[in-house]
Amino acid sequence: MVLLAKPDETLLEHTRATLSVLASMSDLKFQHEIVGGSNLHESIALALALHDAGKAAVGFQEMLTGHGAPWRYRHEILSVALMTSLDFEAAPEIEQDVALAILTHHKNIDTLWKQYSTYPKGGAGFANYEAHLTEIGANLPNLLQQLSVLTDDLRKGFPLASGILSTLPRDTSGIITTALDSDPFTKYVIPLRRGIRDGLYSEEIKRRFMLLKGLTTVCDHLASSGVNEIRKLSRNMVFCKYNMRECQAWASKVSDSAILVAPTGLGKTEAALLWAKNNLAGGERVFYLLPTVASINKMYIRLRDQLSRGSQSKYDVVSMLHHKSAYYLYKYFSDEEYLDAKIDARAIIARSRKMYSPLKVTTPFQPLKGVFGVKGYERVLGEIAGSLIVVDEIHTYNPHVTGLLLAMLSVLRSYGARFFLMSATFPSFLKDIFQHELSIPDSNVRIDRTLDRRARHRVILKAGSLEESTDEIVTRMQSARTLVICNTVSTACRVYDAIKRELPDRHGILLHSRFMLKDRIQKEEVIGNADFAVATQAVEVSLDLDYDQMFTEPAPIDALLQRFGRVNRQGTRKSPAPVHVFKEGGKYDSFIYRNYERVKATLRALEERAPTLDKGLTEVAAREIVEHVYDEGFSCEEQVEFENARDDLLNWWNELFAFEQGDATQFYSLFESVDVVPAKYEKDVECLRGSERVKALEYVVSVPVWAYCTMEDHNLVRHV
Repeated sequence: MVLLAKPDETLLEHTRATLSVLASMSDLKFQHEIVGGSNLHESIALALALHDAGKAAVGFQEMLTGHGAPWRYRHEILSVALMTSLDFEAAPEIEQDVALAILTHHKNIDTLWKQYSTYPKGGAGFANYEAHLTEIGANLPNLLQQLSVLTDDLRKGFPLASGILSTLPRDTSGIITTALDSDPFTKYVIPLRRGIRDGLYSEEIKRRFMLLKGLTTVCDHLASSGVNEIRKLSRNMVFCKYNMRECQAWASKVSDSAILVAPTGLGKTEAALLWAKNNLAGGERVFYLLPTVASINKMYIRLRDQLSRGSQSKYDVVSMLHHKSAYYLYKYFSDEEYLDAKIDARAIIARSRKMYSPLKVTTPFQPLKGVFGVKGYERVLGEIAGSLIVVDEIHTYNPHVTGLLLAMLSVLRSYGARFFLMSATFPSFLKDIFQHELSIPDSNVRIDRTLDRRARHRVILKAGSLEESTDEIVTRMQSARTLVICNTVSTACRVYDAIKRELPDRHGILLHSRFMLKDRIQKEEVIGNADFAVATQAVEVSLDLDYDQMFTEPAPIDALLQRFGRVNRQGTRKSPAPVHVFKEGGKYDSFIYRNYERVKATLRALEERAPTLDKGLTEVAAREIVEHVYDEGFSCEEQVEFENARDDLLNWWNELFAFEQGDATQFYSLFESVDVVPAKYEKDVECLRGSERVKALEYVVSVPVWAYCTMEDHNLVRHV
């Protein structure tokens, strides 16, 4: 009888596939064992060899072949039962490792304990265990034959695992007897629970357990999706076709974590990738973290095309991951060009959520899930262990998220991760905090001054408010492509309507966060070609725009500099482009910028330098204004917010242990908006079936939490 793991895959085929995935991580073995201790990969190999052995139970096999009822037990418990007959004399320290990795590769310890515990032996749980254990007996000869094949398979790459697996007795009745005498919960789970309760496990053991669970799950999930190996980056990657700039040459030689502060147009992205290339030792994963969905989508396409060199078979070398990435990938690869090439969009989407692609473009919130203990956190940490992490636009986060980000990087550093932090505007006080906490030496910090005298913009301070000055804006728009940036959606809508009434024939775009996803994507694709655009902060760090002039409401200096970067982006115009900053904002601006004193400080700093800035804002002047505005660092309120976020997450992390049930509540409380579908599109969404369900995201609109709560209070929300 051929034992099955799934209706269309044998148990031997699946187990071999999982071991093949692990073998493809051989270049990562050194990094993993620095974090998780010796024989980590050997432990995982033995766990994988046995992880589905419990599926040999007669009832499970009958269910897979369609000849039996649903099998209502956990196969992994029976898998651990079989391993109690192994002789671990060669490495007694890995026995509990192997047992726990097998036992928890689907369910967490808490769930298993509550629903399936075999302790005490006289209880209903043990009787249930005993009844299902007898189902193994009939198929045990076939299973032992399979395990003998796996013993030979393991001998070359995992000799310790092979040696221990070879000690499994051939006496089938003896195996069952041993499994009854030494049941999994009494032998392995109770000692674990006591050790956690009594604080007996060191941080080193905690990290080992995290990687055991995480990497075992990674191998199982990839094999289940038809993947037998992980992709790797080549050290022959080419990121600069021409002469490298100074900051790129520096980054290409820096080892370990580093910080780069450099203005727009100097090639920071290439510098970060050159740093990653220099620090690659083998199969390390590279994470490129960006703050917005739009910037992630653009960077994904850019890096995918660059690293694949046009070969569609290599598109999955790069993946992207955010809360709407499934839709973006589905839409992108559903285009006719890719349908003709028979690219499987669903496979690319599925692999983007797994440890497959060596370079993943994502938000900081994805790795944060691992530190918060969101379901699958061990898998996230397993993927990140020993990784190279680029954090772009690091200055853009509020104090609360900045505190979380710092705590996360501190945790990931203990997992062997290294970091490349970069920004165009990185206040010294904030740079110093990250440099100190992450132990980055001064030699690995560069503030690029090669373009200090470059002036891409001249700043004109304007009295009054932007909304009251639409007539002047319309007049100045006649001869130049113009970008108008407002601080709130409502102001942006009114300003756009006012301009459009005066210039009905001009191609204009209104862009903000309240559009449905499909409409926002369409607008983002064409905004660069419009005669004028009115937008909110949505354009600050997300889109590669290059307008001739700008009118903007007041904002903190770092936000203003980001806005300025959407005008004369590369500094190629003959003279600095005009950017008009209005002194008065809207009545709700203090809700957008809670520390509104920083906006006022920005306006004062600009006013003090007005005669000079009207001629040109040089890069060195911009940096000096940033330092002046942030001279005292965070405000008292911001400092408390920052420290509380950092300390709370670190405390939460210190209480989190591998194999336990994660809690997503605290993580999802971070978000200040809720995705909803307008009622008028409800039927459109309900009509979607199968793989097209991902298109439901087309109709999603993000609304602030306060607005959602108000609608809910007025019974305007229906949960589906």
